[in-house]
Amino acid sequence: MMTAEEFTEFWSSTYPNTLPINYLFRHDYPNRWVRFHSLPESKRYPEDEEDWTILLHRQNTIIQALVGARAQLILVTGSYNEVKGSINMDIPWAETALRHLSFTTLPALPLREVNSVEYGEEDFYLPIFAEVDWQWDMLNNVLRDVAQDEIRFFLVSREQQCLIAPYDGGMDIITANTEVRDALRIQFQSWLSMREDGL
Repeated sequence: MMTAEEFTEFWSSTYPNTLPINYLFRHDYPNRWVRFHSLPESKRYPEDEEDWTILLHRQNTIIQALVGARAQLILVTGSYNEVKGSINMDIPWAETALRHLSFTTLPALPLREVNSVEYGEEDFYLPIFAEVDWQWDMLNNVLRDVAQDEIRFFLVSREQQCLIAPYDGGMDIITANTEVRDALRIQFQSWLSMREDGL
C-alpha cells in the first residue's frame, strides 16, 4: 500500500510542473492535455437515462483506452480549507460514492503558492488519495457524482503515466507524451470540443 511519502516522491518526480489539483493540469502540461466532452454537442449535464448511458459509456471507454481492461490506479481528491492555525479536516466527500474508500492524507498545500492574488496565507488545499483496482463500470457511482458537480477527483496511472480528471461536462486527460495525446485525439475525435482552444 502506497504511503503519503511514496506518493509525494512519485508526484514530484513524475509531475514536477504541477500540484495534485485538477484545474492546474491543462495549464501546466498543455502539450500533453486533451479534453473530451461527455455528451453530444457538448451538452453539459445529463437530463435522462439515455444521457447517463452515453456519459458513462464515453468515460469508461476513455479510461479503458488509456489504462486497459484492468488496472491499479490512484484516486486523488481533496478539500479546500480556509482556516487559521490548523487544517480543517471536514470531508465533503463523506456523503458521496467515495465514502467506502480508505484514504491516505497528504500534506496540505498552501494555495498562495498557486495564486497569490486570489488566496491568502490561511488558504489551503488538503489532498487525499486511495488506491483502486479499476475495471469497466466500477467507478460509475463516482463518475455520476462528478457529473453532478458534487465532488472532484482525478485518477493516476503510474504504469501508463497519465492523469484522468473527470469534471461536470467531460474529462481532462494528461497523457504520457504528445504522441499518445495526438493518437487519443484521433481515436475519439467526435468527442472533442468544437472550440479552437479545446475547452
